[in-house]
Amino acid sequence: NHNDNTNNYYNLTKITIINRTRPRAEQLLHSDPVRSWINNNNNNNIDIVLLDDTETIHHRVLPTADIVVTCTNTTTPLFDGTFLRPGCHVNGIGSYTSRMQEIDSHTILHRANTILIDT
Repeated sequence: NHNDNTNNYYNLTKITIINRTRPRAEQLLHSDPVRSWINNNNNNNIDIVLLDDTETIHHRVLPTADIVVTCTNTTTPLFDGTFLRPGCHVNGIGSYTSRMQEIDSHTILHRANTILIDT
């Protein structure tokens, strides 16, 4: 579970769930891994933002995020990486074919200090 593993290295104080639909975001919110994070950290600071709310994502979420984790099968980037906070850790785990692309080219080519690929 990415939530538990990430929290072992970072002291997460807030999670923002971004999803295409509110029901799917709420399903994730009530999943065991997220509930475990809430219970283990005595913290219920979780926001839900819908994917089509690019204004919020680009101007409120990305500039303050320490970690961004994506896990989709999209063929188009999920966000504009120019809005990422410098030093933000991006973990794109969903794209597994050459046609999928969760992270935009600008982020990969111009913002990344290190790129790790698991094949």
